[in-house]
Amino acid sequence: MEEHRFKLDALIHTFKSEQARWVLGIERLLTEEGNVYGETLDPDEYRRFLFNKLVDEYEKSLVYLSLKESPKSVRDVAEKVGMKVPHVAELVVDLQTKGKVTLSGHDGVITKFAAVG
Repeated sequence: MEEHRFKLDALIHTFKSEQARWVLGIERLLTEEGNVYGETLDPDEYRRFLFNKLVDEYEKSLVYLSLKESPKSVRDVAEKVGMKVPHVAELVVDLQTKGKVTLSGHDGVITKFAAVG
């Protein structure tokens, strides 16, 4: 169980996020009732969108929680969470734009980031 604790914590963090709750909550509205123009979405198309959005939020949760443990470089986060460095860099920039991650300092020429909050 302990080896899966980090990933489980990331899942919990994901489903607590405003983005995840929002996309989960509007499925029926968009697939059955329609948007403000009366247009409905194909349920399968919406589920693909939903899956991709939840994966994105989960990956951001992994990065955020890794940085919450301690300040890290993008490469260190990538190793911890098992993602490629360029993808983690994109996620860090997105989290930084949203004010959830900040620049923590430098270790030589390596930039370190930390979670905010």
